[in-house]
Amino acid sequence: MADLQKLVEELSSLTVMEAAELKKMLEEAWGVEAAAPMAMGAMPMMAAGAALTVLHALIAFTPLYYVVVRGLLGAPEEIVEPARIGLQIFLPWTWTIAYRRFNQGVMIRFGHSRWVGAGTVVRLTAGLSVLAAGLVILSQVQGPLAYLAAWAFLGIGMRMTLYDAAFPSLVQVMPSQGRRAISFLTLYGGFASSVFWPIGHALNGAYGWRTTLIGFALVNLCLTLPLTLFALSWREDAPAAAATDAATAGASAAAEPLEGGARLIAMTLFGIVAALGLAALIFTSGYALQQLRVGGPLYSQIKLGNDLIADILPPPAYVLEAYLEATLALREPGPVAVVRRSVTLGPKTGVRMAMVGARPIS
Repeated sequence: MADLQKLVEELSSLTVMEAAELKKMLEEAWGVEAAAPMAMGAMPMMAAGAALTVLHALIAFTPLYYVVVRGLLGAPEEIVEPARIGLQIFLPWTWTIAYRRFNQGVMIRFGHSRWVGAGTVVRLTAGLSVLAAGLVILSQVQGPLAYLAAWAFLGIGMRMTLYDAAFPSLVQVMPSQGRRAISFLTLYGGFASSVFWPIGHALNGAYGWRTTLIGFALVNLCLTLPLTLFALSWREDAPAAAATDAATAGASAAAEPLEGGARLIAMTLFGIVAALGLAALIFTSGYALQQLRVGGPLYSQIKLGNDLIADILPPPAYVLEAYLEATLALREPGPVAVVRRSVTLGPKTGVRMAMVGARPIS
């Protein structure tokens, strides 16, 4: 009889690539496929996706939406109904994301990660191209309908280029450093958002928003796209990956998992931290909306500043002229004087109206 303990030890020392190769050999030798674990894993995914979709529907289609948006978030009335329409449109999004992630995990688990990486390359390439085209289109719009259509087109590109799409490919590119690569990508993604807000603001003030959008389109097409293709085409050396996998497997085997009370405490602390983070996000979002809404504190301060400037500055010329004409009408009430003033003011008024009508809005 085979030494089962020795067999377990040998299997535990296998690297990820060796385990995938062993699975393929066993499937070929026994004529079976590892479909049962996939089916068993699909059941919790389907249940979780369905539960989250039901929660999404309850918030989007019932009065619970107003409890969350008005009561918890304190959103302005102007955006309450448009935001609800968007939430209703995105109802299938919750389940589809869960389904896609599950299938990606199954493909990676059973040695088909190359297909996941190829799909990521296609998705990011198409998304960056859509973003570049959308930014150029947005820079040329002239009306509100074209503006909304350009943003709808950009929304497709933005969803295609979320950096979570690159996570499976990073694991394929760097099997031994996948976690670190994902951490760095998340960190740099947040850092880029913080940096490009002031950059966009400065470019908008210096060159105008249309030129700024064209510049961002060129950055996506000429810089981001080549860097993405280069990064995802690189592969880690097999000996280095195997050595790192072995070291990681040894460290994982040496580390004892939490059990009993320690596990309960760790999960409780994790839940508390996650709840506090969510509460902080909701509070800061509601506070920002409360401060920036029309009629809010910041709006009131701006209004008071404008009123103060209006009190300090002299009245405009059109107010003085109207007062002067009314005073002259009282002093010279005769019909001849009234006709003379009407003849004088008529051409002036026509010229002013023509100047206002010809003034460009932008």
